[in-house]
Amino acid sequence: RELPQPFVRIERDGDLVAYTIQKDSKFEIWTAGIHGENPTFRALGRQPRFSPNGFELVYTHTDVLGEIDLWKVDLRDGSSSMITDAAEIDFEPDWSPDGRMIAFASDKGGTMTLWTMPANGGKRSSLNRNGFFPRYSPDGRSLAFWNSQALWKMDSSGANPQRVREGLPEPLPASWVKDSPTTYLDADVNKGKQIWPEFDVLPD
Repeated sequence: RELPQPFVRIERDGDLVAYTIQKDSKFEIWTAGIHGENPTFRALGRQPRFSPNGFELVYTHTDVLGEIDLWKVDLRDGSSSMITDAAEIDFEPDWSPDGRMIAFASDKGGTMTLWTMPANGGKRSSLNRNGFFPRYSPDGRSLAFWNSQALWKMDSSGANPQRVREGLPEPLPASWVKDSPTTYLDADVNKGKQIWPEFDVLPD
């Protein structure tokens, strides 16, 4: 039995959608056109995010030992490569608009905090902020994230945190609309309709 999963991501040019389905105990990442055409299996994993050039997906992969790391897959040839390889949980990635960095959440050090690292792998850098679901702004200067039942934004360096929305008891990702981080509860996004908490928006 296949169950739809609420991790749907749209390519920056709006032509392709990445999504996750569950088959038994496995999660699979697929892509399709925005009207559902040409569905294609891409990798085992969850939480896919397109690279700015649309050629790659970064995603969360759980191996047979239960370790959770970041991987990426090249949509042109299907090759996959590991980005992080550690005992801690590394998940909820997002690509910077220039394609150079990936922001993610990790429990390295014991609590869930936000980190960045080069998209091609390398040394991780702590943003010194607790939280989940970091999301870059379109200009790459800011990050939105969830922490302490609220949505926050901060500089991409981790400085100047600001609380922007209260009353969000569970971790959830935001999308940037008109230079502001928004949630599935915001009327300018959902138009009063029920939508997935882990939503995404078209480039326009």
